[in-house]
Amino acid sequence: MSQILKHFECCHGGKGESIFKESYYCYNIWNGNAQQLLTKLNDIHLTLTESSKRDIITGFGEEAEDRIIKDVCEAGDLDDMYVPFGGDQLTRVRLEGAKALRDGAHTRNERFDVLYPVIIEMFHTIQDFLEKMYKRLYFSKKGREIGTMAHIKHHIKRINVNGNVKSRFKAHEDFALTCGKAYFLAFILKHFKMQDINDVPCHPSLQETLPNSVLSEKTRVFHVILDEILDELLIDFPEKERAPKKVSLKVTVGAGTACFVRAKIQEGAAIVPLCINGKDMVIKIPLTSLERPCSLQLINPPMCVQFEKVVPPQDQLNDYMSNFLQWYFVIIQFKDIVHEGDIFRLNCILKHMIPFFFSHSVLSKYMTELIDYIMKTEHTLSPQLALKVRAASFVNPFGGVGCNKAADLEKENQVKFLKSLIKSLGANKTERAIVNLTKAAPVIQQVNDNFDHMTEFKDIKTTHKVRSDEDDVLAIVKYLQKNKVWISQKRDISVKVLRTPFSFETGRLLNAVNGTVERLMRDLPVDDDEAEDTDDNE
Repeated sequence: MSQILKHFECCHGGKGESIFKESYYCYNIWNGNAQQLLTKLNDIHLTLTESSKRDIITGFGEEAEDRIIKDVCEAGDLDDMYVPFGGDQLTRVRLEGAKALRDGAHTRNERFDVLYPVIIEMFHTIQDFLEKMYKRLYFSKKGREIGTMAHIKHHIKRINVNGNVKSRFKAHEDFALTCGKAYFLAFILKHFKMQDINDVPCHPSLQETLPNSVLSEKTRVFHVILDEILDELLIDFPEKERAPKKVSLKVTVGAGTACFVRAKIQEGAAIVPLCINGKDMVIKIPLTSLERPCSLQLINPPMCVQFEKVVPPQDQLNDYMSNFLQWYFVIIQFKDIVHEGDIFRLNCILKHMIPFFFSHSVLSKYMTELIDYIMKTEHTLSPQLALKVRAASFVNPFGGVGCNKAADLEKENQVKFLKSLIKSLGANKTERAIVNLTKAAPVIQQVNDNFDHMTEFKDIKTTHKVRSDEDDVLAIVKYLQKNKVWISQKRDISVKVLRTPFSFETGRLLNAVNGTVERLMRDLPVDDDEAEDTDDNE
């Protein structure tokens, strides 16, 4: 590098450094526009040969490498330093294999001991989770099934959604979040008997609360209503067999038509909400009385109400939406944890994601990665290093509360610059040339930025506005209400999806997790012949 600068100083009278920066800026322009490079070179009367370009890149790479090593050495002793290394599933497996091959090396650097531990990163985790959700719930050839993702896609004209998540991640993530908001909002409108989003909510618990009630009373009513919603929508992973929380009843009021009601079970009785002559009421019936058909005589208004315990009708569309919401709840929790940089809730949501990956395949690779991350951050690593690994999973480039992002997502954005430089090498580039150029990339970026600043160069960019999903959500909700998707009735659709994603035996999951933990503790590789894409539970 010094020889190159000295050469330019001799040729241009002590102005070698500024000429050098401008010339290399021209070289960078040449990557995209050869004519613009030719114009710049003619202005400064400088010609670069192929060998001089290669020398410049090599010099930049050596300088960047020396600077990094110097900064690391000044920060502390390398013998006591561990740098967490993350990536996708393939990166972790390959680097672990490379380190295993160098276990017999003599020095710490040759054994790659500084790169420890090797863990999975969060952006690739949520990307694979979203891909598994689309494989389970999105069927492009079933677009006529009302209420499904494929049908909603055509209804709001999302042509950029094709099921290939990794090629268009943001489009598929936005569509999944839009569908989840619409499903949830449609359920809320049905739960509070609202015609549209501007209607006044109607609920028995709200009628008990006056506008001037104390805060504690409002809080109690809020928790009562929220528990009802969660009991209806949220499906917990069944650690053991639990008593049913609701019972299906056939209710006949007077001589009117019968209706089906899902009554909540509380303290050995069924809590049946009814609306008779525009008046909301709640009737409490012991479960022992429901073993056979029974009737109840009301006083005000004078009317006879008959109750009969029945098997709920098989509503496959309702099951489909309930299954989708379980995936949706995990995605929004995961996104919130990443934005907040919450290192304590991170492992909780990763544990919650394990059954979802297992439901896709008993050989799920990312289930293994989640177990590996949890095992390292909670058991095998020291408390200090485990905290460092969790904190390193997030970055906050611009500061601010709730502005964190996954570390590997930030690195993916930075790699775009490297890819543009590598493409500029042409078709016959060698591995050594790619390595040199990659090491030189930070210095190249710095030179370009400094030159732009000195010449007051302004990069004109077009503003990109993200379209609000409010119109799409309201359009979907209106369509779902029109088709009464949340009112239980017998509906058959060609998309066969169970109500719960946890349709497997709990013992099989426990055996798979224990086997994975044992293999990871012994540092054994996974069998490459085992395929993950086959769904064992379909």
